Amino acid sequence: MISLIVPVLDESPAEIAGLLELAAGPDSEAVIADASAGTRGASLASAAGRARGDILFFVHADSRPPKDALAIIEKEIEGGAAGGAFSLAYEPA
Repeated sequence: MISLIVPVLDESPAEIAGLLELAAGPDSEAVIADASAGTRGASLASAAGRARGDILFFVHADSRPPKDALAIIEKEIEGGAAGGAFSLAYEPA
């Protein structure tokens, strides 16, 4: 199982809807890290502690990973990767 750890501060449900949709499968879950409660590191650690997955995918609420991100992550982990990252690009305002 892959757990998406999503730190949120002032994001609306609509802003994180895409990530929640990404984690809607039977082998994934979304765990929200309340960034307003203490330090960011503590909120991420708390969310990671609540996660049920054996793979943790930390992703910001305003990020838009590829639609097949979870399949890519599983394939790379099964191939021996211990971690990884997706490329970052900015959308025009």
